[in-house]
Amino acid sequence: MSFRPNPFILSLIVIQVLIILGYLTLTFHDGYGDQQKLDEARQQQKDREDALREPTPAPEEYEYGQPDLSFMFDMNMYTYLGMCLTMTYLRKYAYTSLGMSFLMGCLAQEWCCLLLQWIPLAHCSYLKQNFVNVGCPYGNNPELTQFENLQRELSCTCDSLDEKIGLTISDFIRGQFGVVAVLVSYGALLGKVNPLQMLIIVVMNVAAYVGNKFLCVDYRGGVDNTGSLYTTHIFGAAFGLGCSMVVSGRRPSENPDNAPRYQSNNYAILGSLFMFVSYPSFNCFWAPAALRVYVATNTFVSLIAGGMF
Repeated sequence: MSFRPNPFILSLIVIQVLIILGYLTLTFHDGYGDQQKLDEARQQQKDREDALREPTPAPEEYEYGQPDLSFMFDMNMYTYLGMCLTMTYLRKYAYTSLGMSFLMGCLAQEWCCLLLQWIPLAHCSYLKQNFVNVGCPYGNNPELTQFENLQRELSCTCDSLDEKIGLTISDFIRGQFGVVAVLVSYGALLGKVNPLQMLIIVVMNVAAYVGNKFLCVDYRGGVDNTGSLYTTHIFGAAFGLGCSMVVSGRRPSENPDNAPRYQSNNYAILGSLFMFVSYPSFNCFWAPAALRVYVATNTFVSLIAGGMF
């Protein structure tokens, strides 16, 4: 019996290797402290000295340089627990949809974090090269449009690709919004695509999401304070419906497998509950720090009111 390699597994391995090389050559960990690792003898001596000192209060969250650490747990619950469980509503596709949602979510997370950093930095390098003769700090020129003044001002303040990209926990949280867009699109494709097709769709979906966010928010200055309106949910729904129109057969609503069952509905409702409790954090992450509490409170009250009605 001859060995036939699985195209999906091979494609997944190749993409994963390329992403690892991309992180290795383009990024580094930033904001995780600069304490050097000691040898065993010096570490034991340091531990004895620390044991003789008076106990000190635990450091505040901002002292770690990671003020968004608490958001990471809520976002993980929203994406990898809530949304993945919500995808289990089809009666013959619950197990596969749960596994594929988790696998494709992890792939989208890796790809999105890299692109979200690389595209703005590449654009900044272009601005610095194009406006090399612009004096910094830049003052508004009344003869130019507001957008042109913004681009010239950005060329003085943005970071370029001259050095490696510094990644923090906040960057990984931003990447999870791209995962949400992918999973929203996947909801319209359950049972219609095979793993290899979904792998290709994820790569294209994340690239389109990052490009859409960059053009609408970063480049043109559009407002999406919650990060989940037209750049995430609306985009994911539109992308998924567009792909579904291409891959769906005739009269998909009449397919007998296009129906739930009791057990799958229970898991889908459980996923909805996880999304319910973590959505305030999801909705307020992009808001200014001083306004996060108001956005979270308003979101929570709206969820409660929606649940009642």
